[in-house]
Amino acid sequence: MNYLLFLSLFILCACNSNKNYDNEKFDKKIEVFKVRNDSVNMKFLSRAVYDTAIFYNNLPTSNYEYLLNEIHPLFFRSGLKKYFRSDKFDQPIPIKEVTWEYNETFFLTVWYTPINDTFKPFDIYKYPKDAQF
Repeated sequence: MNYLLFLSLFILCACNSNKNYDNEKFDKKIEVFKVRNDSVNMKFLSRAVYDTAIFYNNLPTSNYEYLLNEIHPLFFRSGLKKYFRSDKFDQPIPIKEVTWEYNETFFLTVWYTPINDTFKPFDIYKYPKDAQF
């Protein structure tokens, strides 16, 4: 029994020593976010991909998907002009626009676009609930 335990530990150590680790993966800073059921974390949402944001936060108050060439970037969506050149507004680039209730007085909207087949956030906007656009 001890022999088998020693042999399996030896094999495990030998296999791990032969791995070629990518130092860049281990050098990156890992951030931990505390996500509570009763709040929406702005820092988390500004970095989390779409599926993760939906999974870890309360249900959004609105969740729209549209193509960039189908909307007019006025008022509420005027921030899209910061991220896309004018020629991109003629292309059917998918955009997801998700709004959460941030707290009793504010909403928080996050815009996502596909990057490497994953919807990643590119803009976030916090605004009062009584704002009119």
